[in-house]
Formats: sequence, structure tokens, C-alpha cells
Amino acid sequence: MKSFYLPGLNGIRAIACLMVFYTHYNFEVAKSYSFKFHEIELGSFGVTCFFTLSGFLITTLLLQEKENANKINFKNFYIRRILRIWPLYYLLLLMGFLFFLNYHFTDEKLSNFLFYIFFIGNFGYSFGKVIWSVNVLWSVGVEEQFYAIWPFVINSKNVKRSIFLVVFIYLLIKLFFRITSPHSAAYTFWGRTRIDSMAIGGILAYLNFTNSPLVKILYNKICQMIVWAIFASSFIITFHVTSFLDDEFYSIIIGIIILNISYNSKTILSLENPILKYIGKISYGIYAYHMIIIILWNVIVPKTRITQIPHADYLLPFFLLAITLLVAHVSYFYFERLFLVKKDKYSVVHTAMAN
Repeated sequence: MKSFYLPGLNGIRAIACLMVFYTHYNFEVAKSYSFKFHEIELGSFGVTCFFTLSGFLITTLLLQEKENANKINFKNFYIRRILRIWPLYYLLLLMGFLFFLNYHFTDEKLSNFLFYIFFIGNFGYSFGKVIWSVNVLWSVGVEEQFYAIWPFVINSKNVKRSIFLVVFIYLLIKLFFRITSPHSAAYTFWGRTRIDSMAIGGILAYLNFTNSPLVKILYNKICQMIVWAIFASSFIITFHVTSFLDDEFYSIIIGIIILNISYNSKTILSLENPILKYIGKISYGIYAYHMIIIILWNVIVPKTRITQIPHADYLLPFFLLAITLLVAHVSYFYFERLFLVKKDKYSVVHTAMAN
């Protein structure tokens, strides 16, 4: 059976994980070394890219499964998600625990691991209960929370209404905390738990799957140029429309890009580049490992020696990225794939591992 594959998705993953890496390098290394510091916070946008892509891809797969099998097999869906996410997730937690035993910061407590163990790292992060070496996993927790509800949304009788209802309820709760306690941890939690970003990806997938006339408008070259221009501008100036809806607006922008690169035969840009495809394939590992690598570097390598190396401010980010890529490569091909190859056993729609 031919595997289901959407072009360009690994390109988006590659760009997103590099955005996150660059931001964490800036804040954790460049700033502490007094190197030239890029003040634009790209990491949050990178995470929004991941969220929107996840919503788009998972919704597309669930809609196809529902159409092919006349139902969604919930058990198999969760087994597939476990095989994809849990092995690396818990391996990183183990590494973080070993790191904690040897080095830990004053605001870290052993009990904080509980938030990550139970996939509620976003809750711990919002309320100051963090383990910094593994804190990137807060977003994986958000995705797991999304997966807990999304198959039921797509399996409902009125899929369109259910998807929009999720976005509406989420924004209503977020607005409530924005009005009543805008500086509270609760508002931070709802701002960070971007279920609606994934749902927006799901909306675009639904519109595409049902051949909505709106898709033709989104395929228009002028529309494509506008969204790519907005996306590119975020690398130069801080992306901002209104703080309450910045993530949602950015999700729409990246969602339209995802729709075009994956389904539009006349897309103005293609991300089917071998380098981007490779980085995207191992992006989960890049995302998971990079922070612990950066923090470990800061802990064990004397800064005075590094600053004495000519052009260290230009060489160091590439060196740390190379280490991260190597670790992620080994992880993907010699650990993650042991579990990924088992996914097809539980699939109606067989996806290529690149997806």
C-alpha cells in the first residue's frame, strides 16, 4: 500500500525547530557570553508552527480514516501517538533526571518532574514549577492534551461545528482571564496552552478535505505572497498584531502556508529541499535534546576559554547545532525508528515516516 505523504511538512518542521534552537541559544548562550544578541523572540513562533502543523496533519489523517473506515479507531489512534511521542519523551525525562542529580538550579525541585511525567508541563511552566533542562517538553504536553480530545471532535456528527466550537470555547476562556486577571499565572497558562492554534490547523485541513471554495482563494498567488511576506517579516521585526490574538493570527498565516506547500500544485514556494527534509525528519529529536545540550554546555565549558577563540560568537551556534543534529540523528535512526516502524500495524491511513 502506498504511504500517505504531504510535501513540505518536514520543511516547516525544520524551520520551526531551528527558530526554537536559535532563540534558546540567544538567551542561554549568546547573552551570557556577551556575544551579539538577537532580541527577536522566534521560539514562540516556532512552537506555533509546530502546533498548527500538528493540527493540520492529525485532522487530515483522522478525516481520511473516518472516510475510509466509516469510523475512527480511538484505541489505535492513541497507540500511534504513544509510539511516536512517548519513547523519546521519557528518554529525555530520564536524561533530565540524571542531569538534575548532578546539576540543578535553585528554582528547581525534584517534585517538578511530576508535571512532565503526566504531560502537564505547560501547567508547571505557567506556575513556575519547572525543570529547565527538559522544559521544552511543555509543548509536547500541550499536544498530548489536544490529542486527548481531537479524535472525538473529528468523529462527531457535525465536524465543522465541533472544530469551531473548540476555538470559540478556548478563546472565551482566554478572554475571561485576560479581562479578570491579565497578569496571572492562569492567563499565562491559557496563552501557552494553544489548543486553538492546533484547531486552526484543523480548520484549514477540514476546509481542504471538504473542497471548500475558500481554499481556491487561499491558493491564490497574491494570498500566498502576503502570508509568506508576513512569515518572513517575523525574522526581522517582532511579530505583533494584538497580544491577545498574536498566536492565533500567526497560526492562520502558517496554516495557509502549510495548506499551499502540501496540496497546492501551484505553490509559489516549495520546501521539498533535501536538507530541510532531513532536518524536519529528525526535528522531534532536535527540539527535545537541544536545551539539555545547551545547558550542559554552559555548565561544563569554561566561558573564558571560548571567548578567547577567534570568531567564537559566529562559530559557537553552528557547533552546538551540529552536536544537536548528531544526537538527534542517532536518536531517530537507532532509537525512535524502533517504535515508528510499529505504527502501521495500527493505521488505516499508512503514513510515510517522513510525516
